[in-house]
Amino acid sequence: MCSRFFLARPFFPLLLSIILYIVLFNIPRGPAGQDRPEAPVRARGTILEEPAFGEKTTSFLLGTKRLYVNGRGIPGAHKLKVFVKGRVSVSYGDGIDLAGMFSRGGEVSNPGQFDMERYLAGKNILGTVYVQDPQEIVVLSRGGGIVYEAIRLKNRILQEFKSMLPEKQAVMLGSILFGTKASPVPAETVESYRKSGVVHILVASGNRVSILLGICLALRRSLGLAPWMSTVLASFLIWSFTAMAGFGPSIVRASVMGQITLLGGLLEREADFYNTLCASAFFILIFNPLMLFDIGFQLSFAATWSFVYIAPVFSGALKLRMPTAAAESFSAALSPFLATLPVTLYYFSTVSFVGVFANMLVVPLTEVITTIGFVCSFIAAIMPALAYLPALVASALIIVLDAIVVFFSRIPGAFGNFCRPHPLLVFIYYAGLVYTVERMRKTGIIFSPRLFFKVGFLAAAVLFTFTLSSAIFAQRQLEITVLDVGQGDSIFIKMPGGENVLIDAGPPKAAKKVILPFLSTRGVNKIDLAVLTHAHDDHVGGFPAILENIRIDKVLDPGVPHTSAAYRRFLTLIGRNKIKYSNPRAGQVLSFGDVKAAVLAPFWHMESSDLNDSSIVLRFVYGRHSFLFTGDAGVRVEERMMAFGFPLKSDVLKVGHHGSRTSTGERFLRAVRPSVAVIPVGAVNRYGHPSPGVIDMLSDNKIRILRTDVHGAVRITSDGHALSVSSVKN
Repeated sequence: MCSRFFLARPFFPLLLSIILYIVLFNIPRGPAGQDRPEAPVRARGTILEEPAFGEKTTSFLLGTKRLYVNGRGIPGAHKLKVFVKGRVSVSYGDGIDLAGMFSRGGEVSNPGQFDMERYLAGKNILGTVYVQDPQEIVVLSRGGGIVYEAIRLKNRILQEFKSMLPEKQAVMLGSILFGTKASPVPAETVESYRKSGVVHILVASGNRVSILLGICLALRRSLGLAPWMSTVLASFLIWSFTAMAGFGPSIVRASVMGQITLLGGLLEREADFYNTLCASAFFILIFNPLMLFDIGFQLSFAATWSFVYIAPVFSGALKLRMPTAAAESFSAALSPFLATLPVTLYYFSTVSFVGVFANMLVVPLTEVITTIGFVCSFIAAIMPALAYLPALVASALIIVLDAIVVFFSRIPGAFGNFCRPHPLLVFIYYAGLVYTVERMRKTGIIFSPRLFFKVGFLAAAVLFTFTLSSAIFAQRQLEITVLDVGQGDSIFIKMPGGENVLIDAGPPKAAKKVILPFLSTRGVNKIDLAVLTHAHDDHVGGFPAILENIRIDKVLDPGVPHTSAAYRRFLTLIGRNKIKYSNPRAGQVLSFGDVKAAVLAPFWHMESSDLNDSSIVLRFVYGRHSFLFTGDAGVRVEERMMAFGFPLKSDVLKVGHHGSRTSTGERFLRAVRPSVAVIPVGAVNRYGHPSPGVIDMLSDNKIRILRTDVHGAVRITSDGHALSVSSVKN
């Protein structure tokens, strides 16, 4: 049986062999730490991809012919990811010379943070280059060839869309056909599609190749083309489209499979799906072994496998209980969800609970839009005036599509965050999925109490093994994470009873780059208490994005008016979401089971006009240990807290105002007597924080100093008896 399988599908053992080789010898690793500091770079080479033009930057991939870092020649051919401040007139295939600053990508400084260094290594890219002045880029030669012309044609088609349709629909149509890189859509639109579990339709995928092949087949039948002629035409179109879409892994996979199918049809041989799938993976990995670690590659092959292996079994069983169309639609939406779930959880830690149902409506509608879009593109490339009518039809359907997506994204609990699964748990999940499908294939029963019991028992055993012991341990622990948000504050506290507290949310960019990824990987879907110490942007800036993505039960805010856009947005979202809101004052006490938190400031009568001195100061006590968080409160507030006789002694002090000389007075430090001082501060900030005087004072008192700019995020845990302090960068 096994030998017949291998003989019928020769690419299967070849694929297993190359995967084994890649795993053993080509696992992507980041470069050595000493290579991380930025250095001047001079490079000459060819642009390997279509440049992406943002509002403030131009980015592209450069294949180097000559490379000098710090004046030292680097032998061999390398790839660099280039970011240019401003817009520069370059295109695919251009030969250029540039000067800028070279970086390996930098260390990860927060849990859950995107690892640029590992990402670059996985793409076989040496590092990034930042060019401050577009004048530093000199174009030596202009590009040409088939890929260059295909990209030019795509851009002309996109311009025709914009001339015929409202901007939003034109951009959406371009994104559905060619992907968001070719036609970037607004961030809020991407967020709605992500929450609905249909963000994949904004990425040029293999489904587009299938539709394109279907159009070619229809042309062959209507025009009576010879088989060899239709094969040549279809091959030309799918590879031209692949170039237009940027050679993404899903597109390349579908194009290789399509090409094999076309050749098989020309030779009058029916292609075996599994052999074709394995062959496409094999050829992709031969040319780029590191593609095995690409998220798009993994998701594409998992989803494609599900359509042939899982969907027919589910559909066959469901047809006994519901109409055929509904059974097939539900199976087509559920199968890729099940097949890609572990991969999605592992990389993104989020799941859309409405995705299966949203896809039942969205995918067929998107296929219609794509078909009309391709027809419109063909016409626009030849006679733009005749493309107006199909473009209007596509535009109307996109409006309907948007309405469906927004509806699903606004359903309460539409998506949730989960902790990253253990790799062994992923393996067991797939084993259980295959076992379930095989049992269904034999019995034809989609639900069996006996099967449900077996699968449920296995899942429960695995969950018990990997999570129960750590969960019990975590229930006894207070965990504090001082995140590295640059020049700003953001502190996440996990209570022993499971409550989540967030103190400040850093500057505006911190939410999406640091805080939300951290909360996502921790499986946090609700924050029980959010504390804004005061309304400066380096503390409130990230809160609007947090409020838009995470449920918050209660907010504490000093209530001192401020005119910043972030603070006004913060208050608007609190009112819109009907969140409990209060302005605490010194003397109040908050309770989280065994953990007590005393409000030490601000006072009922605030005399200072300095917004920093309105900061909420909190002292948490758990068992034998205490923790003091002072916001940006200055020496005047510190003196007043001492005058009131508040208990200040704490094991851990979050140093006030990023280590500024205006905070952490010597008398106050003697009153607190911390063993650990944590300073959230941005590297090379314009304020000169932390003050050398404050650092010297902490050192003289033999206090352990941890700075987020040096040590990254700081993690503090306590079970009420022992205290543990660690950092991401150590």
